[in-house]
Amino acid sequence: MSIVTDSKGLEEPKTPEGNAIYELYKLFATKEEADEMAANFRKGGYGYGHAKKALLEAYHRLFDPYRAKREELARDPATVEDILREGAKKAHAASGPIMEKVRHAVGL
Repeated sequence: MSIVTDSKGLEEPKTPEGNAIYELYKLFATKEEADEMAANFRKGGYGYGHAKKALLEAYHRLFDPYRAKREELARDPATVEDILREGAKKAHAASGPIMEKVRHAVGL
């Protein structure tokens, strides 16, 4: 994984705020996990390699279920068509009364 970092050594304390890895990690991790990473950075002995690994794990934990569902649906186009058809019915039912008001308002 290629994310630009500074040249601080493993044992050196680091500032998490503004650090690209930490900022990305906060998007995927829980608040507690992000707080833990910030504390690890501040105390030292926690390298960018550790942080990148944690980032990748958090990313996969968040997105893997969606990826698996997408792959499942890709193998079953008939189900996708059924889902889309059902959604279209709901959308039509919800928009029908509104469209009737619009047609009436514009004189159609």
